[in-house]
Amino acid sequence: AYWQGATYKPLLYKLVPRFLDPDKPVDTSGQSFGHRYGFIGLSDHETTVNMAETIELYANYGTLGIILGSLLFVIIYQAVHATFVHTEMGFGALVSSLVVLSGFFMIESGASMVFGGLIWTFVFVGLINLLMEFGEIRAVRHLPSA
Repeated sequence: AYWQGATYKPLLYKLVPRFLDPDKPVDTSGQSFGHRYGFIGLSDHETTVNMAETIELYANYGTLGIILGSLLFVIIYQAVHATFVHTEMGFGALVSSLVVLSGFFMIESGASMVFGGLIWTFVFVGLINLLMEFGEIRAVRHLPSA
């Protein structure tokens, strides 16, 4: 009786802001998890129970889910690390990597919460990077000639 990936479905909607789609599904995995396994009463609709990433992998796909899902997480973490941390990185990349990689430490929450929040962090960091590059280009153009 595995969940067959049901807790990952909210990831499909994370990029869509609620003001554009007021009817987009709400991520209620904390409620579903607590009710399904009896951690909270069926009439309790206020309390949520975090489903840690490894438990979520097992609940969705069993032992194979833990093995393959953990491998997928490692690939994602390594890709983010390789993108930001390299020999040519500057101070901006260091700060960006610290912001993004710190989000990966919230493994006590489900993947849709962790990765969903990081999607907007990537957008924000990307916009900041573009603004910094634009400012650097303008500064170089306005340098006094020697």
